[in-house]
Amino acid sequence: MNVDFMIILDRFVGVPICWFLSQVYKIERIFQKNKEIPIKKILFLKPSEMGTSVMVYPTIKRANEIFPGVEVYFLVFEENLEILKVLDMVKEENILVVRTSSFFLFIKDVIATLLRLRRERIDATIDLEFFARATNIISYLSGARKRVGFYRFNMQGLYRGDLLTHKVNYNYNVHTGIAFMSLLHALEYKAEDMPLRKGISMEDLKVPKIESDAESITRIWNKLKKEHGSIDSIDFLKKIVILNPNTSQLIPFRKWPLEYYCSLAKKVLSEHEDSCVVITGIKKDIPDGLAICQAVNDQRCINLAGKTSIKELIDLFNISKVFVSVDSGSVHFAALTDINIICIFGPDTPILFSPLSKNCLCLTSGYVCNPCMSVFNERKPMCRDKIKPCLKSISVDRVYGEVGKLL
Repeated sequence: MNVDFMIILDRFVGVPICWFLSQVYKIERIFQKNKEIPIKKILFLKPSEMGTSVMVYPTIKRANEIFPGVEVYFLVFEENLEILKVLDMVKEENILVVRTSSFFLFIKDVIATLLRLRRERIDATIDLEFFARATNIISYLSGARKRVGFYRFNMQGLYRGDLLTHKVNYNYNVHTGIAFMSLLHALEYKAEDMPLRKGISMEDLKVPKIESDAESITRIWNKLKKEHGSIDSIDFLKKIVILNPNTSQLIPFRKWPLEYYCSLAKKVLSEHEDSCVVITGIKKDIPDGLAICQAVNDQRCINLAGKTSIKELIDLFNISKVFVSVDSGSVHFAALTDINIICIFGPDTPILFSPLSKNCLCLTSGYVCNPCMSVFNERKPMCRDKIKPCLKSISVDRVYGEVGKLL
C-alpha cells in the first residue's frame, strides 16, 4: 500500500473507529472489576520503521527483567521482519506479521492477528507507535486488560480515542529509546497512579554487538570481489568506506543530494589509495548506486545497493572503517557493530533518533527551523524543496573532514 494512503486511512477511518470503540470502552468500564492480573504475556506493537526495532531492543530486554518468564510477542510489517530475526529478541513463532502489499492482505492479516491474540490471551500491550490509530485499535481489540501507549493529554490534533489503561506523555525532548522504555515501566504502576514518575537515562539503552564469523566475512569479501570484477585489486588491506544514499519509504525527505555522495566518493578515493567505496541500499536504490559509480569512474567504487540482506549488511559493517548515511534504518543496524558512523540529520533531530553507538557522530544544519519534522505534523517537513535546504547545507567538505580523521 502507498504510504500516503496508509496515513489517510489511519486518519479518516481510524479516528471514527477510535471514537466508537472509546464509547464501548466507557460502558465496559462500568461492569469491569479492577482486578490486578499477573503479566505473563506482553505484545509490543511497532509495525513500521526497521531502525526503531533496534531501539526497542533494550526495552524488550528490560521486560524480561521486570517480569521474569514473560512471553513476548511482536507485531510487525512483513518488510521489517528480517531485523527482528537478526536481533533474535523475540521467538519467531511469537512474531505476528502483517503484509502491506495490498489493502486486502492488510485487512486479512489484521483480522488473523486479532483472532490469534484473543486465543493467546495477551495480558498487556505496549503500543510503540507515536500517535497512530491502527495500532491503538489493534491493542484494544486484542482483549488485553492492560494497554500502554502515548496519549495526547493537552496536545491538539493527535486524537486516538480513550482506549488505553496506562497513558504515557510523549516527551519530544528525550531519545526515542527512552520514550519506548517509559511505556514498559508504566506497567509497574497502577492505572490510577499515572503519569509516570521514573528516571531513565541513555545508559539504560544498550544494544548488542553482532560479530561476524569467519565464514560470513569470507562470503561478504567474495561478494565484493564478484561485484568489483577484479579479484586481485580488492583485498583485506583496503579501508572500506560505505555510503548509503537510501532513505526509508516512509520518510523520503531525509535524502542528502546524490551529487554530494558522488563528490564525497571521489574525495575519499583520490586522497586515500588504500581505500575503496561501497554503495549500499535497497532495490530501489540500485539506480542511485549506479549513478554514483558512473560519476566516480573508479574500479574501487562498488555498487552493492539492493544486493545484500540485513545480515550481510552487518557483515559488511564488521569489515569496514566508516559508514556515511542520513538518518535511516541502516545507521541503527550499523550501531550493532563497532564501525564508525557519520549520520547526517536534515529535517529530523539526533536528540530523538541518534544511533545507539559510541562511535557515531551526528551532523546537523543548525538552522533555526530545524527540526521541523515531528509526530505532531505526521513527520512532514515544512519546506517544499525536493532536496531540503538543511541537508544541502551539510557540505561534502564538512563530511569528508570527519571521514578523513577516521581513515
